[in-house]
Amino acid sequence: MKTTFKHIRFEIFTEGEKTSTWVCLSNKSNDDLGTVKWYGGWGQYVFYPERETLFSGGCLNNIANFMKDLRAWEKSKMKPKKGN
Repeated sequence: MKTTFKHIRFEIFTEGEKTSTWVCLSNKSNDDLGTVKWYGGWGQYVFYPERETLFSGGCLNNIANFMKDLRAWEKSKMKPKKGN
């Protein structure tokens, strides 16, 4: 799973049993730009931007692709539960 892009990168913040939380950082300034975490109400990962942050279309595409790949990666590492 790709975590580093031209202007932004993602670093894991917490790792849970089923989902994880990632921070989005600027490669140039190392500023915290937002957080990617699971939103149960929608059943998917969402991006929570920090206040007063700006994103180009390219960065938004990187964020969207990261969330899509993150879900696929986490599904692939889930272990099936044993039956009775």
